[in-house]
Amino acid sequence: MKIARDGPGLVPFVLLGVAAGAFASATVVRGATPASTDFGMCSVVKYFDSAATQQRRTDVMRAAGIEFVRTDFQWRSVESARGTYNFTSLDTMVGLAEQNGLALLGLISHTPSWAAPITDHLDEWLAFVETTVRRYPQVRYWEVFNEPDLASFWGSTPDPVGYARLLRLTYARIKAIDSTLFVVSGGISSGGNNIEGGYNGKYVEPMFAAGIAGSFDAFGIHPYRQPHAPEESLYEANTSFPRKRTLEEMIAKYRALLDQHGCGDKPIWITECGYPAVPGTNGDHKGTDPNLGVSDEDQARFLPRCILLALQYGVSNWMWFSTQSLERDPMDREHWFGIIHPDYSPRPAYHALKTLRRAFPPGSVLLRDRHVKSPFYRTAWRRPDGQTVCALWLGERGAQALCDLTIVGDVSEAYDVYGNPITLRVTNLRAQATLSGDIIYIVGPDSVDARDVFAPTMFSMQPESRTVAAGGSADFSVAIAAQSAASVSYRWYKDGQPVVGATAATLTVDSLTEAHAGDYVTLVSVDGRTMASEPARLRVAPPEPGRLVNLSVRCWAGKGETVAIAGFVVADGPADVLVRGIGPGLVTFDVPERLADPVVTVFSGANAIGGNDNWSGDGGGPALIEVFHRCGAFDLAVSSQDAAMVMRAGGLHTAHVTGVGDGTGIALLEIYEASRGAGRLVNLSGRAEASGGHKAIIAGFVIDGNVPRRVLIRAAGPSLAPFELTQVLAEPALRLLNSKGELIAANKHWSAGADASAVAAAATSTGAFPFRAGALDAALLRTLAPGLYTAHVSADSGTGVALVEVYEVL
Repeated sequence: MKIARDGPGLVPFVLLGVAAGAFASATVVRGATPASTDFGMCSVVKYFDSAATQQRRTDVMRAAGIEFVRTDFQWRSVESARGTYNFTSLDTMVGLAEQNGLALLGLISHTPSWAAPITDHLDEWLAFVETTVRRYPQVRYWEVFNEPDLASFWGSTPDPVGYARLLRLTYARIKAIDSTLFVVSGGISSGGNNIEGGYNGKYVEPMFAAGIAGSFDAFGIHPYRQPHAPEESLYEANTSFPRKRTLEEMIAKYRALLDQHGCGDKPIWITECGYPAVPGTNGDHKGTDPNLGVSDEDQARFLPRCILLALQYGVSNWMWFSTQSLERDPMDREHWFGIIHPDYSPRPAYHALKTLRRAFPPGSVLLRDRHVKSPFYRTAWRRPDGQTVCALWLGERGAQALCDLTIVGDVSEAYDVYGNPITLRVTNLRAQATLSGDIIYIVGPDSVDARDVFAPTMFSMQPESRTVAAGGSADFSVAIAAQSAASVSYRWYKDGQPVVGATAATLTVDSLTEAHAGDYVTLVSVDGRTMASEPARLRVAPPEPGRLVNLSVRCWAGKGETVAIAGFVVADGPADVLVRGIGPGLVTFDVPERLADPVVTVFSGANAIGGNDNWSGDGGGPALIEVFHRCGAFDLAVSSQDAAMVMRAGGLHTAHVTGVGDGTGIALLEIYEASRGAGRLVNLSGRAEASGGHKAIIAGFVIDGNVPRRVLIRAAGPSLAPFELTQVLAEPALRLLNSKGELIAANKHWSAGADASAVAAAATSTGAFPFRAGALDAALLRTLAPGLYTAHVSADSGTGVALVEVYEVL
C-alpha cells in the first residue's frame, strides 16, 4: 500500500506476538535475539519532531502499555549530501526511546536523490547501514526497506531481483556486525495493480527465485484491508484481479510461499497495517473502493480483532499504523490512521488498544487450540499470572446475537472492547451474553465457547433429570446431531467440577448417596467446537417404590367387538381418576384418521357409572384444566369435541371410547391418577382393533417413584378367543420403548422365550388370565426404572382385536 508521508516520514507500529505458540518471543533464527516485548506502535518517537513532542506522545502511548516502536532511520535525512552524515535527530530519538524503556524496530529506507537508482549505489547504501547499526547497538531489530514493490518507495520501477540483491548484502553486513541482531525483510504492500487480492506474487516470487531465502529472520508484509473487516473477503475493485481473500487467506498465501522455498521456520511479521477513521464514514463499504476509510467505532473494533487473528493465524508480530493522526485534510485518508488526535486526546481505538494491553500483558502465551472461526470467533491465551483470557466476537459486520456461552472454570472478570465491566452469571457451566463485532474479554476460565441461542444445538438428545433412591444408580446420556464429525469427545461435570474418568456419552452413577445429588452437565467437543448440555438434576431421596400412575392407549376406536376399551384397577382404597377420550386433540401430533367426536363411558362390571361428551360443554372446563395440569396431561382446546371427566373409583373399571353417530377413527384413551391417597393404580389395560402402521395399539404408561418396578406387559390375541371375540389378532408383536423412543425389548410367541416360566408365574401372581402354552401371544417381564414407557402392539399381517396389559409384579 502506498503511504503518502507528510514531512520526512511517518511510519507504523509493532505488536510483538507469537512464535512457536508463545506470545513472549519471536522465533530465534541463526542466533537472532528474540523480541522482548509484544506490543508496540508506529511513530511514537520520530526523529524530525522536537524532543518535547516525542516525549508527550511517548507518555500517552506508554499509558496504554506500548513498549515496542517501529520508526524511520531514513538514509536521505542522515546523508542528504554524499559522504556527510548527520545523526543529531536520530540520536535524540534513540535516546528518548531508551530512557522510556521502548524497544525499537529501525526501518532503514528512503534513498537520497543523489543515490538513485539505489542498485547503482549499493556500496554507499551498505556504508550507511553499517554506520547506523554500529552507532545504535541498543536497536536490536532492523527492517530493510519499506514496500520495495512500490515505485514511490523504491525510487524507480520496482525491481524484485535488484531488491533481492540489496537484501542479501544488507543481511550479511548486519550479521557481520552482530549475529544476534534480528533482520526483517521490507514489508510487501497490499495495493497496486499487480496485487492479487492482497498477495503480490508477481513481485515476491521473483525475489525468492533470486535467492533471498537465507537473508532474513522474519518476512515482512503489509496486509491493509480498509474498509473491510479482518474476517471479510477483500474485493479489489480497482485492479484486474477481483479476488476475495480474508486476512487469514492473505497470510496463508505468504506462509505457503515461505514453505515452498524452504523457509517454513521463518516467522511472518506484519510490519505495517491499520485502518483510517475518516470523518463522515459510516463503515458500510462492501463492494466499493477499498481505499475508503472506516468509522471511529470500526477502527476500534478492528484493531484488537486484526491483532489477535493475525497472531492466531501464525503471524509473530503486528505493527499497527499509526499513533497520531494529522487530521489536516478530511479528503486525505493518510491523515486519519492514528489512534490519538493531534492534541493527544484518545480516539476510540486507543481505548481498544489499551484494553487489549490489559487483557494481553507481556509474556502471555497464545493457546492455538482455543480458536474457532465464523460465526463466533474466539482466541485464547494464558497470561504470566496463570489466568486464561478468552476473546469472543462476531466477525460479520453489523451482526449481533444473544448467545449461550459454555464456560469451564471460574470467571474472575469480564469486560468489553473499551474495558467496561460485564456481568456474567455462570450456572452449570453456562451463561448468556450478547455478542457483536465488539470484542468481549473473559478472564479466568479454562475454556469458553459460544452458540446463538436461536441456532440449532449440536445435541440430538439431552440428559434427563432423575430422582433416585439412596443406594440405587442413575444414568445420564447425550447424543449429538453431527454423527459424521471427525472428532468427538465428552467430559462430564457435577456442579461445575469434572467427574473423574467420565468421558463417554453416557455417565452411570452407582451406589447413590446424598453426596451424589447435584446438577450434571456434559461438555461435548465436536471438531473443535465445545458446548455444554442442558443440566440434569440428580435428586437422591428416601426409597419410594415405583408404581403405575397412568395409562394412555392410542388405537382404532371402532364399533361392536372393535370398540376401544381401557381397563384399570384401583387397589388399597378409592382414588380420583381422570379419564379422557381424545380425537380432535390429536391434530397437534399429526395423527391421521382421527375420531371426530369421541364419547367416554366408564363401567363397573356391566353398569355404566359415568361418561362425557365434549369436555368443556357443561361448564366444568376450568376445573378440568387444573386437573390436566396437575396430572401432566397436555392441554385441549376449549371448543374441542374431545371428552374428559374425573370420577372417584375403587376396584376394577373399564372406560369405553366410541364415536358420536357410530363414528370411527384413531383415538387416545387416557387414565390418570388424579389424587394421591391410599388408593392407587395397579393394573392397566387397553383393548382395541390392531393391525400395522398407524392402526397399531400404542399403550403409554408411567412408573412413578424412585425405585425400579418389575412389570408384566402382555399383548393378547389368540388367548382372547375364549372371551367370545371372533376377530382376534392372530399373531401380535410386542415392542417396549423408553421415553427417548429407544427400543428396550420385544417379543413374539411368549412361550418360546427363555423366561416363559417366569412370565407364567408373574401372570398367576397378579391375577392375569393364563396364556396357553404354544399360543402366539406376546409377553415381557421387565424391571423398569421410573419414567415413561410405551408398549406397541401390531401385526406383520392381518387385523384383529388385541389386548395390551401392564401389571405391577411384587
